[in-house]
Amino acid sequence: TRSQMYRGRANWSHIAELKRILKIAVIGNGDILTPYDAKMMAEKTNCDGIMIGRGAVKNPFVFQQIVSLFSKGSYQNASGTERLNFLVVHFENLKKELPDLTALHFMKVFVGKYTKGMAESAKLRQTLSLVKNSDELLEKIVEFKKEYDNKFFFKEDAI
Repeated sequence: TRSQMYRGRANWSHIAELKRILKIAVIGNGDILTPYDAKMMAEKTNCDGIMIGRGAVKNPFVFQQIVSLFSKGSYQNASGTERLNFLVVHFENLKKELPDLTALHFMKVFVGKYTKGMAESAKLRQTLSLVKNSDELLEKIVEFKKEYDNKFFFKEDAI
């Protein structure tokens, strides 16, 4: 919570207690970083829905992964190619809404989150930290993607 300064663990027992007492829908939130966290929250609290915050910033694919886990019993991590494609789309959307340098600044933050655990991602992050404009950023991502396309791996514990 905010009062915890985003430290510590969410107390899901409070969510379970609210669900037991209230007759309205209860939405659980807190410490949902992986699809398995969402499944565990649903099982432990019996909540009617799950809200995800910081976990989605670290892994924007978490929503489709949760759907897959709940419906099929398993899920796949996004490939490096999928992550880079998403990075480009996200950046293009930021550029539509923000001035170029502001969008560039935000994207440099997201690059680290979206590429964490990918092979050679440190090289990409280092390269992108030096770019001066959005055209150069997109150019470097495309170059990186061509060089390493479909060779990425992702470690779930890197989240």
